[in-house]
Amino acid sequence: MTESYLDFKGLPCPLPLVKLKKALVTQPEVAIFKVVATDKGVLKDLPAFCKTQNLFCEILADKSPFELTIHRT
Repeated sequence: MTESYLDFKGLPCPLPLVKLKKALVTQPEVAIFKVVATDKGVLKDLPAFCKTQNLFCEILADKSPFELTIHRT
């Protein structure tokens, strides 16, 4: 499984979501995305988006910096 690290620290919402969407399109070979962000909005926005796209999203750290793992299913 190929992994990609996405560093969204310092980016305000909705930029982490916009950049995640771009990564999903431009990196189709990646199965797992490790996300780190400082905007608390990612805790709500990314899981909600993943649910609509049949992606698995796991919140690993719910304090800043926030860490999430997103898996293609």
